[in-house]
Formats: sequence, C-alpha cells, structure tokens
Amino acid sequence: MATLLVEEIIAASRQDLYRLAQDYKHRLEWDSYATRIRYDHGAVTSLTGLVGAANFINPFRITVEHISLLWPSMFVTNMRKGPFFFAKLSGNWRFEPLEDKLTKVVLYYSFRSRWPVLNVVIDPLLARILKRDSRRALRDMKHAAENTDLLKRIAW
Repeated sequence: MATLLVEEIIAASRQDLYRLAQDYKHRLEWDSYATRIRYDHGAVTSLTGLVGAANFINPFRITVEHISLLWPSMFVTNMRKGPFFFAKLSGNWRFEPLEDKLTKVVLYYSFRSRWPVLNVVIDPLLARILKRDSRRALRDMKHAAENTDLLKRIAW
C-alpha cells in the first residue's frame, strides 16, 4: 500500500479547523478543488458511518464513508466508490494543537492502485497527484481560516 503525508500550520484553533473541515454546508466556500459535496439524508456535518459523494474540478467523483471521528483531533474516511484507478483509498485528517492558537493539520492517505503489476509506475504518479491536491486543500483551508470570516460563520 502506498502512503503520503502533507501538513500545514494554520493560525486557528484545532476545534475551529475541525469544524471547518467537517462543515459541508460551507465547504465549497473554501475548498477550490471540490465542486459538489452531498451527504446522505442532507447531512451538513459528519457522523461515523455517514456516506457522501464529492465531485472535483477534474472529471472524477468519489463516494466515502466516515469510519472514525474523534472531535476535535481527527477523522478517517474510506473510499466506497471512486476513480477507476484506485482499488482502495483511505484518508486521515489530524488536527494537532500547537501554542498560541496554532494548529498543525496533517493529511495522511494510503491507497492501492487497481493494477498491482503496474504499482511501481502508477503508485508514485498517483501519490504525486494526491500530494499536490492535498497541499492545495490545506492552502485553501489556511487562507479561509486566516483571511476570511468563515470561522465566525460556522456555528455547531
């Protein structure tokens, strides 16, 4: 299984950043990669077992299930259905408090491509693409937390 890790230090509390990541009513306001997010039963925040789908700026769509949530430290998702080239994809977002309302947000992904014989070629390419997209998500989150009023508008 291939893995990758991306992290960013953001000037906000981990509680605020966890809420920002898990508030799907406002997610499209800051996540420039996602174009549509819909969760079962119209949910706007996550619960263990919740299933949802997201469309992205590329032609791909993914359906994920929230496997584990530990407020405000981390959440884990597993792909149920997604881009054809993934046999398996899991993500873990962690929110690690630092001093003075700083938080290190860590995205950890593990995946297996659909073609084991070609893993030596495909996995590094997929890892590079996932890493690029994860960095973009964290930059978007950082901008939203530090330069907009979005954290004040998210109340739950």
